[in-house]
Amino acid sequence: MKHRKILSVLLALALALALAAPALAADAKTLTRGKFITELFALSEAADVEATQDRFDDVPAEGELAQAVRWAADNGIVNGYGNRIFGPDDPLTREQMAAMLYRNAQKLGHGFQGAWMFLLDYPDAAEISDWADEAMHWVVMNGILVGTDKGLEPKAPATEEQLLVILDRWQTTLYNAARTGWTREGYFADENENMVSVTWMDDIDEPGWYVACVLGEEMYGGIVQEEGESLRGDLNAWAEDGDPFIVTITEEGEDGLQLAVEGGDTYHFTPYEMPEATIFVSVDVEGWGNIDYAEGETAPEIDEDYPYQFAQINLAEPATYTFAAWPKAGNLFVKWTKNGEDYSTEPQITVLLDESADFTAVFEEDPDWQNPVMNFIGEYQCERAHALVECSGYDDALITIEWGDSARSLARWVILGELDTDTLTVAYAGCPKTYVTYDDNGEVVGEELLNGECSGTVTFDAYGTFTWHDDQSEYGTDMVFEWVPVTD
Repeated sequence: MKHRKILSVLLALALALALAAPALAADAKTLTRGKFITELFALSEAADVEATQDRFDDVPAEGELAQAVRWAADNGIVNGYGNRIFGPDDPLTREQMAAMLYRNAQKLGHGFQGAWMFLLDYPDAAEISDWADEAMHWVVMNGILVGTDKGLEPKAPATEEQLLVILDRWQTTLYNAARTGWTREGYFADENENMVSVTWMDDIDEPGWYVACVLGEEMYGGIVQEEGESLRGDLNAWAEDGDPFIVTITEEGEDGLQLAVEGGDTYHFTPYEMPEATIFVSVDVEGWGNIDYAEGETAPEIDEDYPYQFAQINLAEPATYTFAAWPKAGNLFVKWTKNGEDYSTEPQITVLLDESADFTAVFEEDPDWQNPVMNFIGEYQCERAHALVECSGYDDALITIEWGDSARSLARWVILGELDTDTLTVAYAGCPKTYVTYDDNGEVVGEELLNGECSGTVTFDAYGTFTWHDDQSEYGTDMVFEWVPVTD
């Protein structure tokens, strides 16, 4: 029987459900951080709530933006760049938007609960920043943020054209009507070993019916809608290039199902008791760290590009596994726990799994950690270009470069990347370049996105300079910026 096969496909299909979307128009207007948080605040039903304090020096003391940012900071929805900088006029990246939406959803009692797993099947998923990883998983899983023809594009700027659509999807996810009518669920099989699973998913923030099936050698799955006394939907919608596979499921007899494929065959199923594994093990993290696991006596080589944040192991009989835990930058490994009790202070443990258990790797912040970018923060100057280097998170650099030959206009690059401490280089990709114009008072009156996919490197040295190599440069030469000493 194909129960092992159906188990794997159910997990993959239920968790890989995502919608596709066309690429953004090249002339779409960039959405700023300030505008987005102002709109989110307007939907918060907290417009009359008095925020407690100013946290950012670059946000006006009064007005709608000031109240919105104070509200967002008080509720942990925004953290800023550090050094009391919020960047209200900076382009809002897609991963920043995801993080803000997810933190707000968490304040409203939504979001992932306990252990979770969802596959982001996009070629650029590894580019998501650690601080935005869980948020990006949640918004994609719920169809709030969808991929483009290039992928998820986490570092690309969001656009104002997307604003109303994104916020509408977000509200729908939070306040969608719950389960009605249909109640027949479980595993079903026919005499030819075709299988179908109907499952009500209420432990996510968009409850609904998920159907997965194995018909011959083909596998399908997706969310379906209730239509009268039946379920109907496209079980191939999750596949980017797949043909529609529309099915209608109706009750048959006292406890069976009929599955009719539009333009195809009709299948008749009766209940099937899925064999259960005798041992169920979950492995999770608490704090900022990663885990990996493998069967056998030795730990595998850790994959830095795809670290496991959560793992589930189903075993029909006892087996030996090795778990490895390592902290992310700026954090320390503390201990392993088993079923909530202290288990080991060694980061690598090898255990014989002969009973169901929950293992958790616990991490805490390192009080002595300093972002290595701290050694290079400050202002830099190069001919008509100016740069500001700041810290971002545990080990990231935020570098803003502005270049112009007029008091009325300049080009601006916002670079975010991790400093390689061996080469003192920040490699970046997906960086936005904008054209900014000012009025006579120095106020921004226009901001146009010139390129949302800039890439290059910034390399520091020990003499108070850094070299900027821009892959898209029209001049063919690198620019050297000198540090500007602070004067009274």
